[in-house]
Amino acid sequence: MRASLLTTLFLLLTLSLQAQQTRQNPSTIQVNATGEVQVPADLIQFNIQVNAEGSSPQQVYDLHKQRETRLVELLKEYGIADDRIRYRPVSISSVNENRRTAGALSVRTSQQVYLTLEDFEVYERIQLGLIEADFDQFSGSFSSTRADSARDEALAQALAEARRKASLIAREAGVPLGRILEITYGGDSYPMERGMMMSEMAAGSADLMEFPQTVTLSSTVSIRFAIGRE
Repeated sequence: MRASLLTTLFLLLTLSLQAQQTRQNPSTIQVNATGEVQVPADLIQFNIQVNAEGSSPQQVYDLHKQRETRLVELLKEYGIADDRIRYRPVSISSVNENRRTAGALSVRTSQQVYLTLEDFEVYERIQLGLIEADFDQFSGSFSSTRADSARDEALAQALAEARRKASLIAREAGVPLGRILEITYGGDSYPMERGMMMSEMAAGSADLMEFPQTVTLSSTVSIRFAIGRE
C-alpha cells in the first residue's frame, strides 16, 4: 500500500514537472518577414568632401579655409537654407608618402558636408559650381519626405506577414499557433529604384531628372511563436 502510494505521488510529481517544463520551454516556430513600401523620391541627399593637401599644416589649413569659403559662397548663391546643411569638423592628418625617403611627408585635411535638396535643378547647377571651384569628391542619393511614415508602414507589413506565415505553417502542421515569445527587429534599409515606365520617356530628352524616381523602404522582423498546447 505504501509503495503504491509513493509510486502514485512520484508519477504525479513527474507529470507536474513535465507540465511546468513545457510551459517554460514550449514548442516554438520562428519566422522572418520583410515589408516594403515605395514612395516618390522628392529629396536628394548630397555629400560634399572638402579637402586639401600640402607640405605644411599651415599651408594646408589656409587652402582648406579658402575652399570652405568658396563652398559657403556657392551654398548662399544657390539659396540652400541653413536647416538643410550639416557638416563635420575638419580633420587634419599627416601622411608619409614614401617611408624610405626621410621627411617625405604631406599634410591632408578632410571635412564632410551634407545637404538636403528639394530642388533637383539646384542639384545639377551646384555640381557645376563645385567642379569649377576644384571640388572633386561629391555624391548624391535619392530620399523622400515620406520616409518616416513609409518606414512605419513597412514595419506593419512585416509584422503582418510574419503572423501570416506562422499561421500557415501551424495550420499545415496541424498544431495551434500560440502567443508571441520573442520579436527581433532588423531595422530599415533604403535601396533606390527607378520608378519610371518606358512609355514615360520623352522623345529626344537628355535630362534623366525628368523621369520620376521612387525610394523603397524596407523593414525586417523575426518573430518566435509558441505552438501546440501550452
